[in-house]
Amino acid sequence: EEFNGSTENIFAALQGLVWIMSSSNIGDEAKCSAASAIAALAAENQSNKDAISSTNGAIEALMQCANSGGDKTKGSAALALANVVENHNQSKELVCIYPNAFVIMTTLLRTGTEKARLHTARLLASIALLAVLRESMGAIPGLLQELMRLGRQGESDAVAAAMCALANLADNEPENWERIALLEKSFVTVVDIIGSGSADARHHAIRLMANLAMSNANKLRVQRTPRALHVLVAALDTEVGPAQTCAAATLGNLAQDHPENQGRILRVPRAAAALVAAISSVDLSCQVNALAAVANLAHGHAVNQLRLAQEPGAL
Repeated sequence: EEFNGSTENIFAALQGLVWIMSSSNIGDEAKCSAASAIAALAAENQSNKDAISSTNGAIEALMQCANSGGDKTKGSAALALANVVENHNQSKELVCIYPNAFVIMTTLLRTGTEKARLHTARLLASIALLAVLRESMGAIPGLLQELMRLGRQGESDAVAAAMCALANLADNEPENWERIALLEKSFVTVVDIIGSGSADARHHAIRLMANLAMSNANKLRVQRTPRALHVLVAALDTEVGPAQTCAAATLGNLAQDHPENQGRILRVPRAAAALVAAISSVDLSCQVNALAAVANLAHGHAVNQLRLAQEPGAL
C-alpha cells in the first residue's frame, strides 16, 4: 500500500524501521514486523521503492535479517527485498554489493521456509534481468541447483518463481545453458513442469527450455528426455499468449541445424498442425516464431518439406 504522508515523514518512518531491524537490543518478532512493513511499502509502488533504496542502511538491514533472523523474519526480509528490487535497478545493485549476498540467498533457498524460498527465487529472478550479472550468478556454488530443486519440490508459486529465475539466468548466457543442463534431473524437472505446472510455471519453464535449446549439446539432451518433444508440441497446440510463443521458439531452436530433431519433431502427433495453426495466431511474435520453426524443420529435409506442404492450411 502507498505510504500516506510527506516525504519527511516517509523517511522518518523508514529510518525507524531500519533502526529496529539493525539494533541488537530489539527482539526478532519486532524485526519481522519491521521487515513486513517495508515489504508492504514496496509492493508495486515506485516512489516508496525510491525512498527505501535512498534510506541509509535499509537494504543492508533487510539483508542482515535475511541472513541471521528467525525463520519468520527471514521470510519477511526475503519478501521485502523481492518487492523492493522488482523493476528497481538501484535496489538490485545495493543488494548485490552486500557481502556474500548470493551465498545468503543460496542458503535461504536451501534451508528457508516455503515463504523464504519463494521470495528468494523472486529476488533472484529480478536481479537476473541485469545481463551483466548472469554468468557470475550462475557460478555461485549451489545457486542453480537449489533453484532447480525448488522447481521440483516447491509449491505452485515457488515453482513458477524458480523457473522464472532460471529462465532469466539462461537468457543469452551460454555458460549457464551448460551449467543448468548438468544439474540433477534438470530436463526431467522442466518437462514435468511444462506438462503439469501452473500457467505461470509452464510459461517460465517453456521459456527456460527455449534458452537451453540454443545449445547444440542441449538439443540432443532435450530430445532424449522422455516426453520432452510431446509436451512442447502440446504446449504449442494448447497454450496461448507468451507460453505458446515460447513453445514455437523452443521447437524452432531444437530443429535448427539438427537433422535428427528435424525428423523427430514432425513425427510427434499434431506437430505440423500446431505449427500451421500458430502461424495464424493473432500474436505477431508467435507467428514469427512458428514461421522460423517451420523454416528450420524444412531446411534441407525433403521428408519434412513434403509433410509440411501436405498439412491442411499450410500453403
